[in-house]
Amino acid sequence: MIVASILLAFGIDAWWEELQLEREVVQELQSVGRELRQNQDLLAFQIDIIQRMVRADDEVLALLNAKLASDHVTIPDTLGFLVTTTLTFDASLGALDALIASGRLAAVTDPELRLKLSGLRALVEDATELQSLTRSLYFEQMLPLISDETSLDHAAILSVQDAFWGAERMLGRQLEFAGPIAFPNTQRLRSLIRERRGLDNITVAEMIRLQRELDALLSMIEAEE
Repeated sequence: MIVASILLAFGIDAWWEELQLEREVVQELQSVGRELRQNQDLLAFQIDIIQRMVRADDEVLALLNAKLASDHVTIPDTLGFLVTTTLTFDASLGALDALIASGRLAAVTDPELRLKLSGLRALVEDATELQSLTRSLYFEQMLPLISDETSLDHAAILSVQDAFWGAERMLGRQLEFAGPIAFPNTQRLRSLIRERRGLDNITVAEMIRLQRELDALLSMIEAEE
């Protein structure tokens, strides 16, 4: 009876520890789920803006190509902002990192979910890798061509920029148009705008793929809970 009592006590302790571990894993997965939903919102917003940037590139290129003999072409300041802005997708992955660091990821019962969670950071980096190239292209090549351009109304572009980024983040929110600006028209600048458009198109495709992965992950996390 004494031996049986000891074995029973050990069994109860093991059962309790396992129950506690399951609860902790569920809590951490819930934190990861909340984090992923925040990332989804930010990702959707960034896709919206990058798609606008691509359309702006197309519109500006059409205006510039229509007047190849002109050194400057009049465009809306909103297009000037979109064709000269850059983005960085800073995903929040603190809860995921905490889950992995705690060792509790191994306690997640779904092997596919474990695999997807462990590879999520690399997936995010793949989806946003081209953003660093786009920023370099703008700051190192495009910006020098327009920063010293005295005819370009930089204040007007900054006004659109401040009004847009300073307001609440919202999908489809309209840009505040103030007036037309004179945009420089050179072969080099047109070439760089086309190059940026290509990078942004690939970035959008990768981000949409990441969106689908996040949707799948959230469904799997909800099933695990």
